[in-house]
Amino acid sequence: MKNRAKVGLSLSGGAMRGLAHIGVLEVLEENNIPIDMIAGTSMGAAIGAVYASGMRISLMRAFCEKITLAESRKFFDLSIPKMGMLRGRRIEELIFTLTGGKNIEELNIPFVAAACCIEDGKSVHFKEGSTVKAIRASIAIPGIFEPVIIDEKTYVDGGVLERCPVQILKEMGADYIICSDVNYRGGNNETPKNVFNVLLTVYGMMEWQAMSQIVTDVDISITSNTREMSPVSFADAEECMNIGNTAALEKIDEIKMALNILNKSKD
Repeated sequence: MKNRAKVGLSLSGGAMRGLAHIGVLEVLEENNIPIDMIAGTSMGAAIGAVYASGMRISLMRAFCEKITLAESRKFFDLSIPKMGMLRGRRIEELIFTLTGGKNIEELNIPFVAAACCIEDGKSVHFKEGSTVKAIRASIAIPGIFEPVIIDEKTYVDGGVLERCPVQILKEMGADYIICSDVNYRGGNNETPKNVFNVLLTVYGMMEWQAMSQIVTDVDISITSNTREMSPVSFADAEECMNIGNTAALEKIDEIKMALNILNKSKD
């Protein structure tokens, strides 16, 4: 179809719970929903970049399912706490491998990673340059990962100001925006078991409070209930992806109907 609606996909942060985005992408792909552009925050940026680089969704699932707890620990390089407990260099190496070392402008699908610039106090959208550095900046959860310095500016996790990047997709020309949100959405939390759980739980609460005050201009939200999944381990990877798959299946008919109406209006 020549004049079909352009679809934008916004992927939220959520630490390891963000693996639910893979399940969402599975359903969209299986139902031939075109993804014309992707904007992601934190884990959403990481998942979005790998998908935009051309990695098959089946391989993304298989990779996550096969990682053992011991192997996952190798991705986290502890540092003497000064600006963060993790250096993030091993994560950078992993992202480089999974994206084939491509720059953002070389990805198969237009892509944006959201981060927060500390000096400017604003959200920043990386639309070109190093994919690895953009993702590393977007996932730099304050207190956990060391911030990233790019062009003498200090960047931390995009979720500080923008849990689900949406407006940037409008600016890129999206006619229909799907938001996949996997993070905390109010209510009770489990008792944290370690410092990482404490930081991630509190961070999720702060994100939700900020997001609930903002009207997100999305056409449809796919919300994955990952509350009981671990935010710090691959142990729940398969279940997270399955939760995302189920959540997307519940909305797929609505998405198809909306796109059908939009596409007919463009004929």
